[in-house]
Amino acid sequence: MVAGALKKLRDEHRFAELITRTCGIVFEPGAAQERLFNVVAGRMSAFGIATPDEYYALLCREERELQALIELLTVNETYFFREPEYLNLLVDVLIPEYLANCGEGPVRILSAGCSTGEEPYSLAILLRQRFGAAAERFEITGADIDTKALAIATHGTYAAPSFRRTDPLLLQGYFEATAGKSYRVREEVRRMVRFEQVNLLEGGAATVGRQDFITYRNVSIYFSAEVQRAIFRRLADLLPEEGALIVGASETLHHDLGLLHLVERNRLFYFSGKPKAGEKVGARERRAGSAAGKAAPLPGRPVLPPQSGPEPKLGRRIPVPPRPGCPTLTAAPHRTAAAAADSFAAALAAARQMQYDEALTLAEAAVAANPSTMPLVLKAGLLLQTGRYDEAEGPAEAALDLDPLCAQASLILGIAARNRGDDQGAFRRFREALYGDASCWLAQFYAAEILFAKGEAGRARAGFETVINLLEKGDDQELTVFPLSYEPGQFLSICRHKLTLMQGPK
Repeated sequence: MVAGALKKLRDEHRFAELITRTCGIVFEPGAAQERLFNVVAGRMSAFGIATPDEYYALLCREERELQALIELLTVNETYFFREPEYLNLLVDVLIPEYLANCGEGPVRILSAGCSTGEEPYSLAILLRQRFGAAAERFEITGADIDTKALAIATHGTYAAPSFRRTDPLLLQGYFEATAGKSYRVREEVRRMVRFEQVNLLEGGAATVGRQDFITYRNVSIYFSAEVQRAIFRRLADLLPEEGALIVGASETLHHDLGLLHLVERNRLFYFSGKPKAGEKVGARERRAGSAAGKAAPLPGRPVLPPQSGPEPKLGRRIPVPPRPGCPTLTAAPHRTAAAAADSFAAALAAARQMQYDEALTLAEAAVAANPSTMPLVLKAGLLLQTGRYDEAEGPAEAALDLDPLCAQASLILGIAARNRGDDQGAFRRFREALYGDASCWLAQFYAAEILFAKGEAGRARAGFETVINLLEKGDDQELTVFPLSYEPGQFLSICRHKLTLMQGPK
């Protein structure tokens, strides 16, 4: 029955339009649309519904079924302490400044699109680590449309993938081991966070009331530009002049709509209702003739009392981990895993010597011994390196099956799609890569190239400027699958040339 329903659904557009109208999610042609069709077909089969007309009518009259469908389609892949530079900016800089100027009373923080809760709990942990017992004044709200994700968040129990970038000391100090190799957030952290179902597109964010700080990170990538603007306006309405709104690193310039001031602090950007003296304001304020000074230095310790209570005696800041986009391979005690690790290391060494045929043979041996993420990515990268674009897609897809946030695998698929002329598919893959690793400058570059070719000068300019910023501050992290052919200096020159071509009124 599912196969029959799928055949009928592939000519349908109204299901995608209904979901987009309801919550803003956009289904681009390709894998996203196919996933929508499969989910709808599965629901039709579960209800014994034979035609799309019947199921569409059910969605229109039964809000509960529409919500169930949305929850099956939302992406809930996240982890603790993601993009730690921005968490450190909020906890170490913006909040202490706010407290020094705004006196007593609760401080409200909204994590918009919080999914299964890793971000609001990350904030709660860092606030307790920095302020000790005084952290009780912070009121954190996690908001999301997905009730199942919120149920997970409320319980606060997570498996290993959620801790892929968690410092072991933080794991030990703020989580309790449970059955099945999972960990639960400790009660003193959980009580700092409440969760609420909110549809950001329909204006539900207003129900949470005024917020002093808002994080809205890596959510809008699933929305159209129109929906992005609508949601950003609603969030901006919640923010006082003294507050701040932080979006994902790859999303910042796209939200510079003139609604809030874009402020730079030490190469990191956030939105503020009112820029303070000495801060750089965004491009729109510069064009309007606003004065912009140099970025203010990071302040010293906060006015609040030092850490107290039973909190673990840990360092203040989250370590910012290396960001290659995928986990590194570690040798297991088993012989096959050790052989795979040896083959992988040898393959990488051969690739760096430009001995690609030998490197590919060794990479294939590593995959055969242990088909884990990094050997698959290296194999795909070597196939790409030797011009075998179609063959590269298989191992790259397999790597994504193991690690959906593997930036390098998405990057390879984007380059392969671009090579065959599928710019739309390539752009989608480059955005996936940036979701997995916001500092993936090569994905940012290729996405900007596509926008430049389409004549979207503003977005292309923002992309090229982001690449330059990443490379100039040293964020040319190792691209394991591209050992030599992708020289950062060459890309800097190309970006500057493209910006020269686009000179004129911004």
